[in-house]
Amino acid sequence: MTRIHTCLVESSLQIPKVMLLVIAIIILSGTLIKSANAQSRNVDGTLLVEVRIDRAPAVLVLDTDAEHSVLDREFAERLRLHPVGLANIEKPYSSYQSKLVLVPNVEIQSIHIKEIKMLTDDFAASSGALGGHIDGVLGNDILGKFTVTLDYSTGSVTFGPGPERLTHSIEKRANRHFS
Repeated sequence: MTRIHTCLVESSLQIPKVMLLVIAIIILSGTLIKSANAQSRNVDGTLLVEVRIDRAPAVLVLDTDAEHSVLDREFAERLRLHPVGLANIEKPYSSYQSKLVLVPNVEIQSIHIKEIKMLTDDFAASSGALGGHIDGVLGNDILGKFTVTLDYSTGSVTFGPGPERLTHSIEKRANRHFS
């Protein structure tokens, strides 16, 4: 009589089940991590994004070339955002110091950013040139935290999880199921 070991067959069947579970978790992770469609509009090629700065509505210019986000000085004073430091600003033909304020909360639809430092500047001239009121600039210190999709034809901006957050979330969920 020949003995047949079924453990090899059983263990080989376990691998596809585990792989199916991992695939299901990855798909589920993509559906659970929501993107936020920001209220935005295109004004002569400039994307304006509606946000909330410490619960106050604000319109910020989306600027992928700006290293830091900036608030209008008067807007920051109206919100009673207190300076926490100074920063040197270098422009092609000038340099000056700007106050750095601590913003307790920035909301872009379902995206919430806590405790971020933003520069301040005067946006009166920029608002006039654009033909509409703006309260500041949304720069790469915030944009870099997310995957941002721009559609200039419709004037829409979508903020999704950054690649590192998506990967971390998938790994976290996978570890929960396999440990």
